[in-house]
Order: sequence, then C-alpha cells, then structure tokens
Amino acid sequence: ILINTNTSDLPSLTTRSIIQSSMAEWNAASTAKISESPSSDNEIVFVQDFSIYGSAVIGLTELNYNSSGVIQKAKILLNDSYTFK
Repeated sequence: ILINTNTSDLPSLTTRSIIQSSMAEWNAASTAKISESPSSDNEIVFVQDFSIYGSAVIGLTELNYNSSGVIQKAKILLNDSYTFK
C-alpha cells in the first residue's frame, strides 16, 4: 500500500506512524496481510473535498476489478475535513 500523508491536520511522520500502526493491528487480526510499498496501485489518501460523499462519511474504499471480477487495485479515501481523535 502506498501511504500518502497529504493531510493538513498532522505532520507527515505522525500520519505515517498512525497508519503503519493501524496496518500492524490489521495484520495481527487478519489472514489477509497488508504492507507499505513505495510503489503500488493500492493507496491510502486524504481527500480535501469529500462533499460528493456527504459530510458524515469518514472514509471509503474504491475498488477496481478485472473482467473476471478479481480486485486489481484498491484506494482508501479518508475525509481530510474530519477531525480524527
């Protein structure tokens, strides 16, 4: 997963650390492992204008499939206007 630390709320290193910690928790609980990669079709990205999804939406996942229905890539979009605590 390519981590884009493009949020205006936190320093880049803090954002990366939080996401890496979340990935470690996921990997501890799931058989589907995820890892960070400097080059990937799969991304985590903060989006400034989330208005098309609604103000109550914190995040969503966009999936792309091939003609056989297999997931080829995924992008996790996080609402940059939401205050994460």
